[in-house]
Amino acid sequence: MKRIVGVKSIILRLRLVLAIAVAVAAGGASAQADPATGISWPDGQALPTFARATHLDTIAVGRLSGDEQLMVGTLQGIVNRRQPRLYLISNGEARTHWLAVLGLPTTEMNDPYALVARYRDELRGMIVFDPEVPGSIDVATTLAGLDDAVVVSPDLAGELTSRFHLSVVEDLRGRFRDDLSAYTWEVDNLWSRTTHRMIVPIAPKQRWFVRDYAVANRAMVFWLRVGVPGERELLDRVLAQMPPNSPYIGWFSPERGSGEVQGVEYLSTHSIYNIAADLFANLTVFSGVPASVASAQPDAPAVPLINRIYVNFIVSDGDNLQYMQNHLKEVWADPARGRVPISWTINPLAADAAPAMLSYYERTATPNDYFVTGSSGAGYIHPSAWPDATFHLFAEQTQRYMARTGLRVIQIQNTGAARPQPLEPQKAAAYASGILPLGINMMNNVAPTISVVAGGVPVASKASIKSADDAHDVIARLSAGWDGRTPRFLTLFVDAWTLTPSDVAAIAEALPGQYQVVRTDQFFSLVRQAMHLPPS
Repeated sequence: MKRIVGVKSIILRLRLVLAIAVAVAAGGASAQADPATGISWPDGQALPTFARATHLDTIAVGRLSGDEQLMVGTLQGIVNRRQPRLYLISNGEARTHWLAVLGLPTTEMNDPYALVARYRDELRGMIVFDPEVPGSIDVATTLAGLDDAVVVSPDLAGELTSRFHLSVVEDLRGRFRDDLSAYTWEVDNLWSRTTHRMIVPIAPKQRWFVRDYAVANRAMVFWLRVGVPGERELLDRVLAQMPPNSPYIGWFSPERGSGEVQGVEYLSTHSIYNIAADLFANLTVFSGVPASVASAQPDAPAVPLINRIYVNFIVSDGDNLQYMQNHLKEVWADPARGRVPISWTINPLAADAAPAMLSYYERTATPNDYFVTGSSGAGYIHPSAWPDATFHLFAEQTQRYMARTGLRVIQIQNTGAARPQPLEPQKAAAYASGILPLGINMMNNVAPTISVVAGGVPVASKASIKSADDAHDVIARLSAGWDGRTPRFLTLFVDAWTLTPSDVAAIAEALPGQYQVVRTDQFFSLVRQAMHLPPS
């Protein structure tokens, strides 16, 4: 069948080019890298860009002790701030896969102390944490970024002193009675010295992963629970001083009412969005390897609108960078991928954080793969909780990054008090008019429905499926009563952790002839025809 061409496609491409030009212009003169660090972070850019990596020293950290991992992880942040040169390999095929995708020459290192020796001249010294106060590890990480020092345990401090004559810049032993007092001291004494454009929450037991990114960007590190009054009040102080539409790069404690739903809701009330990246490895490296990112996805064959049941499968773990690095890569390798149309949520901010990773998925996509924007836009939020006065900032950022990455459909998660909430007219209009999507998928609804928001944008709610039996039952239930006289539309949210492309293909291929599985762009084009809406 013919591809969709003509005036509509030309207008779309012009709109995408214009949006990208606006985004580039937003950086203006400030787009130049900081000569002291090599990091570029212009206004209008969500996340910083690191200097271009040309060679990487690598070390396998899985065999290191937790204290050695912490030392090497904070060393990575200091080293990679000026230019990414150090890559940490953990257990698992996914990360060696990404090292190959980056395509840089490497030197394998086996001894963490040899790494310290290699980069000794870039270190001012050590920050010693208090083993009796876990939160002091986070405070020490913040200090490491500010003072160009590695974080070490008391035992490692003695080792580094004897081997390399490193001095102790700060010794946190005996300074704090508990975690909250440590974090309070940190806010009182260090917040004014750190960047206010991001914060990086990291559980103290997590020794490396995103610590390099916090150290390199001189960001504040903490582990505060929004469900604990004293900790929430401290976090209130920090968020109140951040520019609206800034990122919280990490995740949430599941303890005491402080998990995902409560955390995202709380951040949204402060005009802060979440980026799930607490287990992302080597973010300082991925931010320094440029790659071509497509500003448009290949057109899908036109599908005629007839009286059928159209099914739209979306595989998702929301707006999750670490999922893109790890589990999605494993699912993506399923040889059945491409047999039937499947849409995949991705984080458009990967264009800043990991362009080579995003480019890999684009290059290896089949004609049956289609990408849509993860939860709520360029960042994970609950729109209804976000203040109206600053929502345009988030909507404009979402529009820029969707245009930059060729994404035309957005998935919105609007959960408050652990229940799905309707998208109020003002927020719906901001998405519709500011972002101009082909369509909107609403998360956390009980059964699929189709509606229209201001601006003539169709909204499809979804039904979740977690197994093949579940899928057949849900499809049968939602198809009940269909008389064949009008088309019907079903959006099925596929749990990425329990179903594979092989499973989806088997589900799709078992459907009888009145069903047709389509990509999400085809789905919303058909919905627009059925509802007599203008094409987007």
